[in-house]
Amino acid sequence: MMFSFTSLGEKIDYSINNGRGPFVFRMSGENYHRIGDIVPEPGQAPKIFQLYIIDTLNEIKNRLDAYASQCAKKLRETVVQLLKNMLDQCNPQVKAFRSARDRFDVKGSTGYRMRLIVDNLMDGPIIFRLQMKWLL
Repeated sequence: MMFSFTSLGEKIDYSINNGRGPFVFRMSGENYHRIGDIVPEPGQAPKIFQLYIIDTLNEIKNRLDAYASQCAKKLRETVVQLLKNMLDQCNPQVKAFRSARDRFDVKGSTGYRMRLIVDNLMDGPIIFRLQMKWLL
């Protein structure tokens, strides 16, 4: 989840993996994605897609801090940096969020509305587009 754009909006059952056997991902309720606000709440660190926009000079540290579990402590900063660079070069969604960051840096945080639009093509890939509008 370190490089995700949205968070899952359903209730996840973590208790199912307490025994032996293969990992099972079980959820209940409706599955949806939350994109959240462009700017974190006061006093809160950036998370999810905010990591692509807010304080990108410290992005690697912010990503590692956002996932400060035992697994994240074992991650190497150089590997996270390489993955970030690869996504910056190859992933169209990352490019859209970086574009939002550039606009955000110029105009400030007020007056933006961000939407994640899904284009579901028949028998084809699901395409996510980011729409960012300046509101008057």
